Amino acid sequence: MAPSESGKTDIAYVTSDGFDPDLDATAHSLEQAGLTWRSVRWKHPDVPWASFRAAVVHSTWDYAECRGEFLASMRRAAAGCELINPLDILEWNSEKTYLRDLAQAGCDVVPTLWVDPHLCNSHTALAEAIPQDWTELVVKPTVGAGGSGAMRTRNRHKASAYAVSGGPMLVQPYLESVDTEGELSLVYLNGEFSHAVRRGPYLPEETLRDGLVMPESADDGWQVTACPVDEECRAVAERVIASIPAPAPLVYARVDLLYGGEGRMRVAELEVTEPFLFLGYAEGAADRLAAALRARLT
Repeated sequence: MAPSESGKTDIAYVTSDGFDPDLDATAHSLEQAGLTWRSVRWKHPDVPWASFRAAVVHSTWDYAECRGEFLASMRRAAAGCELINPLDILEWNSEKTYLRDLAQAGCDVVPTLWVDPHLCNSHTALAEAIPQDWTELVVKPTVGAGGSGAMRTRNRHKASAYAVSGGPMLVQPYLESVDTEGELSLVYLNGEFSHAVRRGPYLPEETLRDGLVMPESADDGWQVTACPVDEECRAVAERVIASIPAPAPLVYARVDLLYGGEGRMRVAELEVTEPFLFLGYAEGAADRLAAALRARLT
């Protein structure tokens, strides 16, 4: 689309080189809302950020491979235009240690053991430190997206050896509800609940995922369904939203919940860096996103 009357394009839609299932719906809704936009690759060294009113980080799903480079690119974007979501939020959320902050704020996060291999390089000691009632384990890097680099295993010595083999890692119990109930994702736009989907299991036992787990096409076999959410789920998710260290509601956020035993909902992830928003699973969701962006720009 042509630039707005200010001479600037309204939205830089920041993405990677991969398939983005939200793009078409978002583009249509931006245009219907009277906003001009252009897709830009975050890795491109010469993006003219100052020619945009805002840069909307949406599908930069390969950032975990080079987080430092990604954040440097986003700093350049923030110097040229408004960055959505803000730079300090991207820095905070792009490393899973944000879960520790949410837990300290009173959010019911999946139990987590944090492993710094520089401080704990004995996998035997780590194996002994893992709670005995964690019979099945997930180990993953503190910087990762979509299950990249994650291991699921019942062997705590194997899990511990992997946890001390590289950079900072986390260890969590594998919750059986992933296989029975799936994961519940609640999407918030401009701080307000928009819609929710239920997603199926991803990670086979005793495997590592080196690539990103994301939709490659509309019929790729993901078990994703739109679903209603009860008051308990909303309350857990909205406590997370209220705990985000930002002075104003974020344009977009996704809270992922799991049943953690005893009927309690646990927080698995908060996605405010580059969340897949499942816009195609709820009528009007893309329009609500465009309205949130228009409101932020005006």
